Amino acid sequence: PFATSEPEVAELVNRDWLPALNVVYMMSGRTNIRLAASRTVNRPEFRELSPYAFVEVTGGRSIAGNPDLVQATLDSFDLRWETFPDAGEVIAASAFYKRINDPIERYVQATSELRTSWTNADVATLAGIELEVRRTLAIFSPVLRWWSVSVNYSFVDSDVTIPDAALSVITNTNRSLQGQAEHVGNVALQFYQPA
Repeated sequence: PFATSEPEVAELVNRDWLPALNVVYMMSGRTNIRLAASRTVNRPEFRELSPYAFVEVTGGRSIAGNPDLVQATLDSFDLRWETFPDAGEVIAASAFYKRINDPIERYVQATSELRTSWTNADVATLAGIELEVRRTLAIFSPVLRWWSVSVNYSFVDSDVTIPDAALSVITNTNRSLQGQAEHVGNVALQFYQPA
């Protein structure tokens, strides 16, 4: 005879009120000031909710799910100045603030193998600025009219408060949000030729 067990049943019933507001004030035909506010959610993945331990492919570390995780709620506020020098071009500067209730954070459990798992932290905040420029290279030569360059830079100051339950290994209750870089930048060169 084989040992049997009852199957684990996963059921998600989520009904969330997710309001959003986007107000644009046109300063001129090419320049806007945009104010945005929204609420979004970050739901845990199935592997994060799984009541079982497994081995991570990269690194070979043991990871245990946490069936007690709850979804995170994000409230975002953005203020953006933007101008459009020509068709397909933009120059913009933004300031933003985000508050995350119950953010899902990975931490090290105090086991003999230093297994990792996930927990809901108390609260996290992110605040920063973003600068964006997208311009055609035709400003240098008409030959380059089908080429454009996009540059984007963000500075993000993040902070998360870790619950006392995770302090067996973590020694600091406040730190940067896991995986959030302080400086983020992108550069893209694009070619577009209309048909």
